[in-house]
Amino acid sequence: MSSTRRIKPVAAVNRMTAQWARGCGDESSVFCAPSAWPLLALLAGAADGPGRGELADAVGLPAGDGRAGALEILDLLRGMAAVRSALGVWAVERLPLDPAWTAGLPLGTVGLITGDPDVDKPLLDGWAEQNTDGLIDQMPVETDPDTLLLLAAAMSVRTRWVQPFMDVGWSPTFESGPWEGLRYNQLIRRTRILDRVTVTATDHGEITCLELLGNEGVTVYLVLGENGRPAREVLEGGLAARSGKRRRGEELRIGDTGPGLTVEWTTSFEPEDQLLVMAPRFGVSAAHNLLERPEVFGLKTVTDVSRGHFPAMSSHPLAVSAAKQNAIAHFTAEGFEAAAVTALAGAGGAAPRRKVKQVRVEFDRPFGFFATHRISGLTLAAGWVAEPEPAAPVRDDFDFEF
Repeated sequence: MSSTRRIKPVAAVNRMTAQWARGCGDESSVFCAPSAWPLLALLAGAADGPGRGELADAVGLPAGDGRAGALEILDLLRGMAAVRSALGVWAVERLPLDPAWTAGLPLGTVGLITGDPDVDKPLLDGWAEQNTDGLIDQMPVETDPDTLLLLAAAMSVRTRWVQPFMDVGWSPTFESGPWEGLRYNQLIRRTRILDRVTVTATDHGEITCLELLGNEGVTVYLVLGENGRPAREVLEGGLAARSGKRRRGEELRIGDTGPGLTVEWTTSFEPEDQLLVMAPRFGVSAAHNLLERPEVFGLKTVTDVSRGHFPAMSSHPLAVSAAKQNAIAHFTAEGFEAAAVTALAGAGGAAPRRKVKQVRVEFDRPFGFFATHRISGLTLAAGWVAEPEPAAPVRDDFDFEF
């Protein structure tokens, strides 16, 4: 992509989410582009030489727009009721930061580090924990005597479902497929709004997409692909499915199918057709080394320590020595929560009575998820669930418990 193409910061962050998803492996993972993108955009605006162009291509904005774009995204995150976010910049006392570069950063952003991990670690870990509501308790990068500068962005999102799931209170076992034999905590929800589910044909096969509304402007999507499709294809297809030509739940007919989806007759006390969702509770975490994918994050040239790359940041030569993200996500009967810290371092009843259409969706094999801010369209977190959260132990003398 040309670094001169002008797109809005939200679209640029979502573009990074899509690129990150394309490299996702089939193990459980979660990643948050809005935690990494502002740091890279700030670096782009301060860089020179080839590194400036690489960073600009990675963030999807001209380098000269990077700083303003970063502050716009940080401002947007701070205005979201369901999100907590923060930016941190720490430098050793001997490193002169350019006043023009630090001007305009959020109040309280700039602080001091010593380069001694025994001194710095409690401070930095405390910052990470405080700014993710306790979901992440460690900074992903540690300082050492060679560390002159540390940039970090933290964010967390918490939402409660508008319509909660029912946790059945017992632990069934998957009877077939890649999760055969695994015992899990089952979550169930019925709704009359069939269009919460769609089936879309994509370049990576059909994708079933379930839309779950959370409070305070957050929507979570669960995406399921055809059996055997790898994570990167399902995630990429899931992102495309949200804007492609879809078969909506109301349009589906008896006998129609999709990944994990069937449409059948059922009996019910209520006269309306229904959507039945069955999904496992899950919790996933991941640690990402951004330097392993320099083409996505624009961090190839700027890691060359033989010269400095950020003259607008400091008169002292600086290069990127580490870039990592720790992320976590939980999906429960009540809601969804996710958090990330990214750091860059320099150096039942009676018998039913009516026959109705039931669209049944069961997430019984690996699937993807996205958490999105409804108003702006910003994708806050994304990930892959390779296995469900293990069920809590049950008593041996009962098949299930209430």
